[in-house]
This record gives sequence, structure tokens and C-alpha cells, in this order.
Amino acid sequence: MTLDSTTANRLKLATAYMDQGTAPMQGVGILLDVISKDSNNADALLLLGKFGIVSRQYDKAIVRLEKVVSLRPQNYDALFLLAEAYRAKGDKDKAIQLLEKCAKMVDKPELKKEIEQYIKNIKAKS
Repeated sequence: MTLDSTTANRLKLATAYMDQGTAPMQGVGILLDVISKDSNNADALLLLGKFGIVSRQYDKAIVRLEKVVSLRPQNYDALFLLAEAYRAKGDKDKAIQLLEKCAKMVDKPELKKEIEQYIKNIKAKS
């Protein structure tokens, strides 16, 4: 599904607010408004999930990222972030499972190698 230009611009603005760090909640507000109008907007959900991890709101991040993965099963960015949220919550087995799935989807050898190394590092800390 392609985004209309207004929604795309709102997502860019929200990202700018959040990345800049000076007004992240303004960005979150924009994203929540987008979601209120389209609860299946995977791009907004992905950004909210990413911010949930940054702000250590792992439960919210997991809910949003699980939805992105259900909407876009081949989105390895969402899978990686979801794995990271589970890892941060202490569910290393779930994180490893998701990272292994992510590694299988990645078509860039360098990135695949980094993910596999990350899995090893998580396993070593278990």
C-alpha cells in the first residue's frame, strides 16, 4: 500500500521530531494520530515500535512491532527491532528465534554475518 503524500509528510515530520530529540513526544503524537485514522499503517507502527525501544517501553514496542510483522512478514527491520525488544525484556530465546528468522531473510552477506554474530553474542551471555 502506498502512502498518500500528506501521510508520508507527516511520517517524515514525526521522524524528524523523534530523531532530533528535542520534541520526541510531538513526533509520537503525530504517529498516534496517523494510527487513529489507519490502525494498519505499518510505517507509523514501525516508527512507534522503534521509539518504544528507545524509550524503554518494550511492551508497547512489542505490540506495535508484532502488528508490523503480521502486516509485512518480510520486513526484516521490524523483525530485528522486535527481537531487540524481546531481548531487552529478557526473553533471549524469543529474540534469538526472531533474529535467526531475520538472518534467513536478509540478502546482504555483510548484514547477515552481523546478525549471526549478534545471535552468538546473545547466546554467550545466556
